[in-house]
Amino acid sequence: IEAEGFQEIVGVDVGMRYLAVTDNGEKPFFFKSGPLKNKKKNYQKLRTELQKKGTRSAKRKLKKVSQRERQFTSQVNHLISKEICKKNRLIGVEDLTNIREKTSTYRKNKEDRRQREQWSFADLHSKIAYKSLLNKGFCIKIDPRYTSQDCPKCKHRSKDNRPNKGLLFCCQNCGYSLHADYIAAKN
Repeated sequence: IEAEGFQEIVGVDVGMRYLAVTDNGEKPFFFKSGPLKNKKKNYQKLRTELQKKGTRSAKRKLKKVSQRERQFTSQVNHLISKEICKKNRLIGVEDLTNIREKTSTYRKNKEDRRQREQWSFADLHSKIAYKSLLNKGFCIKIDPRYTSQDCPKCKHRSKDNRPNKGLLFCCQNCGYSLHADYIAAKN
């Protein structure tokens, strides 16, 4: 796809640590997942208490809690997509189709597995796609492989560029160092 005709090109890295990290060539923007995780944790506690009760009224409340949680997650994704989809932008988003099947199913604890299953990246992708069209922009899906391992300066690719799969990217070839999610958005 030609980038001509667009005022800005934006790369978006979608993740669990940060819901989205954007790069437009000037300034990165990090959408933190902390508030969403905390709210979901509260909903999970409430859900557990209601499930233990098992009464009819508890089941009715459980439906309402689930609906409120879905609405809250959708609202957060709307706010993020609205911020990303400005006028006349070409937006590159990681294609995370089947990501749950591609990554290992073994997780350290029940909480990590639950968070992975509730990750709403597909909802965020669809909101970005339709809002970009409304704002005379375009959204394309990009292969996510190696985006956080490639150096944007010298193009050196290595697993060692991201020690322990942590937050820091450090190129083993040229020494370029930055936040790993921001590097993925740049690439």
